[in-house]
Amino acid sequence: MTDTGDLVWSGPIGPSYNVRVQDYNGAPVLAHFSGEGTAGASAVVGHGYGGITVRDTSYNVITRVCPTLNHFTMETGVTAECHADVHESFITARNTMLVTAYNTTRADLTSVGGPKDGWILDSMAVELNITTGHALGMYFSSRVHSPICRLIRTISHWLGSVPGKVIIKVRHYWSTFLVNPQGKILWEINGLDGGDFGKLPEGAAFSWQHFARIQSISSTQAVISWFGNNNYLPDLGNMKPTTGVTL
Repeated sequence: MTDTGDLVWSGPIGPSYNVRVQDYNGAPVLAHFSGEGTAGASAVVGHGYGGITVRDTSYNVITRVCPTLNHFTMETGVTAECHADVHESFITARNTMLVTAYNTTRADLTSVGGPKDGWILDSMAVELNITTGHALGMYFSSRVHSPICRLIRTISHWLGSVPGKVIIKVRHYWSTFLVNPQGKILWEINGLDGGDFGKLPEGAAFSWQHFARIQSISSTQAVISWFGNNNYLPDLGNMKPTTGVTL
């Protein structure tokens, strides 16, 4: 829409998420997620399955990124052709795409009072070839965190990339991590206690955050912003103001 409220373009009818302008091959594009199959079914809460459509400045489709990941399992009764989640579809300076995905994975849940042969939704961060949709690299939360309760539906968004590294925001853990190509966590910023960088400034605490973004970065420092949601659906009886935070 224009700044006077006139319609410029209307997209396809159906669930669409994460609509934003990005750069691809040196030109501005519009990228958006659209769900497929039963991505909106009651079995799928807080995430989804689908692909990402990339459009040029005339709103023509350049490509549709439809990742089909190996050894990928969805919830019982859920079907979808593409495996990307709704929360992130970030185009990098390398003209690749970073997305999230949720794989239903067997896990030992005895540490949290569950069965030894149980199931988790394993949060995945995936780098994709935009042309083919093939995975270039994958990061699994289940391979780095313990106890198991921290793993269940934790990774909510990719943030973007630092040369050779990736920033991952974990909403249910109130944290943001810098991760190297081998999957090792290099540092953590936590909205409650500051994480590896010490106590946060007064008024800067945040929780249940969304949309962490790198605003600027150098070899010695970075400026990152967050939307501090500060609320969680099961606890709506104790609502708190949302905030914008930049550190």
